This record gives sequence, structure tokens and C-alpha cells, in this order.
Amino acid sequence: PYDFDSWAQNLKYLASNRLSGITYWQIWNEPNEALFWAPQPNAAAYTDLLKASYRAIKSVNPNAKVLNGGLSGTGPAVKKYLRDMYANGAKDYFDILDLHPYNQPNSPDSYLRDYLYEIKAIMTAHGDADKPIWITEIGWPTDPSQFGYVSEQKQAEYLKRTYEIARNINFVEVVM
Repeated sequence: PYDFDSWAQNLKYLASNRLSGITYWQIWNEPNEALFWAPQPNAAAYTDLLKASYRAIKSVNPNAKVLNGGLSGTGPAVKKYLRDMYANGAKDYFDILDLHPYNQPNSPDSYLRDYLYEIKAIMTAHGDADKPIWITEIGWPTDPSQFGYVSEQKQAEYLKRTYEIARNINFVEVVM
């Protein structure tokens, strides 16, 4: 049902013309969430999209860096999704692993370091020990109507701790 050939042709056009100055390409957003990959997440289909995208971008800019669509959350389902991506051949089709390790309302001290090392262990088991990890989304809502909300003070403390934790892990290159 997916037309990844047309997708790749459009991406190739963008990478060689309209967006030729772009160096970093994130392919999709949170494909492990039904909100972004309906009707339900499908690691095999997403990996096919990632492969087509990687080939298209690298064919016009071999120096470009391709990130997977940031994987959202920190639970067992995220780790399974990553393993399924590898099982479907994702290893050679991304340069940087992108994560969105949301886990509200929990403090990053309670999960982030261990989670990052667990993800790195999966990468290492699949021959990707040298690839960096980027955290391109993380946060805690301050709106009381949102699940897992925290105070603005707590949000600021958690964000500071996120940067401190990541700074001390040599394979985490970027947090934004």
C-alpha cells in the first residue's frame, strides 16, 4: 500500500534542488506511535521507508547525515521497535539514532541514563556501536490538563538534569 518509490523520487529532487543545502535529514517522526504511523506502528514498513530515503538522499549528497524518525518513549515497546528495525535491515540506512525519550512525569534521574545505555546495547548487538545518539525531543508538560504535567520549576530542573546526564555519556552527541 506504500509508494516508497515516489517518495524517494520526491526526496531526491528536494535533496538535489530545493533543499540542497540541508546536511541532516530526519526521516519521519515517531514512527513507533500510531498517531504518526496509522493505523498502527509497523517497523518493517518504516524500515522500507528509511531505506528508500537514505538511498535517495545519499545518491545526491553522500555527505548528508540521515537520522531515523525519533523513536518516542522509553518503554519495552520502543526497544522492540528498534530491534524490529534492525531485523528488517535498518543498520546501513541511518547515520545517527534519533530518540524522543519522553517519560513524564518522571525525573530523568530515574530513567534516562539506564535507558540510553540499553538502547546503545541494542545498537552494539547489531554492529552499530560507533553510531551516535541524538535526543531531538524531550520535555515535560506544565499544563495541568496534560498527562504527566509538572511545575515550570520542575520542568526546568528536569531539563537541566537531562543535559547533565547526556553530557556525561560519550555517545550522546546532541540534545535539543
